[in-house]
Amino acid sequence: MSYLKPSNSPSSDSGSLTQDLRNVARVCRFFCSVALPWIFESFRLVIGRDETGPGPENRTKFCRRLLNGEQAAETVAHFVKKCTVSFSRNAEIGWALQELLAMYFKAISHMPNIEEIVLSHIIINKNALKSLARLERLKTLRIMYCHLAQDVKENHLAKISTLRLSSLDILFPPHVDLLMDQSNDSNHRLAAFLQQINWSCITQLVATEITPTIEVSPKSLPLVKLDLRWIEMAPLLHLLARTPSLRVLRVAKVSYPQQTPLDSSTAPMLEELEAPLSVCTMLVPGRPVANLSLANVAWQGTLGLTEASIFRTGSCPISQFRVPLQFYLDVPFWKHFPSLRVLRLDVITTNRDSTVMFNAPIQEVAWSSFLRKRLSLIPFL
Repeated sequence: MSYLKPSNSPSSDSGSLTQDLRNVARVCRFFCSVALPWIFESFRLVIGRDETGPGPENRTKFCRRLLNGEQAAETVAHFVKKCTVSFSRNAEIGWALQELLAMYFKAISHMPNIEEIVLSHIIINKNALKSLARLERLKTLRIMYCHLAQDVKENHLAKISTLRLSSLDILFPPHVDLLMDQSNDSNHRLAAFLQQINWSCITQLVATEITPTIEVSPKSLPLVKLDLRWIEMAPLLHLLARTPSLRVLRVAKVSYPQQTPLDSSTAPMLEELEAPLSVCTMLVPGRPVANLSLANVAWQGTLGLTEASIFRTGSCPISQFRVPLQFYLDVPFWKHFPSLRVLRLDVITTNRDSTVMFNAPIQEVAWSSFLRKRLSLIPFL
């Protein structure tokens, strides 16, 4: 900026220099207005991390300034749209870290434009629930392997019923089984937490399992995307009957499966399906499923022309398909699925699973000879 310094020459144009300085000030102000919302849009709070270390996770000073009402901190707080709160690895969760967590949640309640909250491996206490209830613009809540504090009661949980979420991710800790261990107090309170959720606005749900947690009313739910790690068949059917807008369904494991096809009025708009064979054969007929993936392919058993014929009965031809390799080798796909554009083949071995990806138009490839010749070169086959 040295060329903008005032000149000692009496002939220098002071008016031009002033105008240059004004232009620079405008540019800097414009850059600030553009850059600051982008810089602070995502805010990450890692509890237990060395506060003297580098990185954006060191936010304690900012949170204190925000709670003290400093104007600069309040300005920045308005730019935050996504906030992640988590405990660092190997952190010893004592009273000091609990107090720090409480301060963080108090600061979060002063960030009025937050649209997404991610809680990971933390203890959800009363302060957390109170802060969440104050976020009027919150649309996405992701709870990853968290626990409820012992002093959280039903009246504290009721605060989150005011939220109008559109997306919810809820993954339980590995040892929590809401269905099999209802005597466990921690499991019971996690179920109670989910029962306070306002389901009338949620269009996307990702969950470990939801059997005892979602009270499905006679009214339909607006779910568009449903991703479950595990569920029993009966509750799944109960849920599908009340989700007429469902377009994407992913289920990793289904207990007590059945093979009977459902009436096409159940989930009539389903377009993408990833599930075990029993669910796929039940849901594909009569529905516009264009993207189909068979989950847990190592346990599908023998697939052949019967299954291929069922997958052809949808109201829309399949354009994307993920199947076990042997299914492809045993069935003439070019004849049964002429509209196929993307084919994913799961190659199952005794030691590991491998996926061979094809993304070319199926009509342009002599599939059978092409695939057999190339797979014969893979050592582990």
